[in-house]
Amino acid sequence: MATRGTAAALREGGVEATEVLKIQEGRPNAGDLMKNGDISMMFITSTGNEEDVRDGKNLRRLALALKVPIITTLAGARATVQVRSGLGPFSENCPCGPAFVLICNLLL
Repeated sequence: MATRGTAAALREGGVEATEVLKIQEGRPNAGDLMKNGDISMMFITSTGNEEDVRDGKNLRRLALALKVPIITTLAGARATVQVRSGLGPFSENCPCGPAFVLICNLLL
């Protein structure tokens, strides 16, 4: 799952992504999906505009409250993938889901 811009970038990299709404765009949005347990880890990026900054702040607070791991930089995402790859081969049975496996393979 990814918001519009991130989903487009993932598709360009060969990763299929389901688009989700940002909090500011309506419902159901990424926050709702997190509350429902449909998101188990978040890579949060921002364009830097005021609405994205506000959305990111709200998502980070919610993730902390729900104990959902969050990564906010590409360097952090790469480091997470490198650490995770040291635990053994990625498989479709990864608890983070097959999309995480595909993203990890792209970042390696």
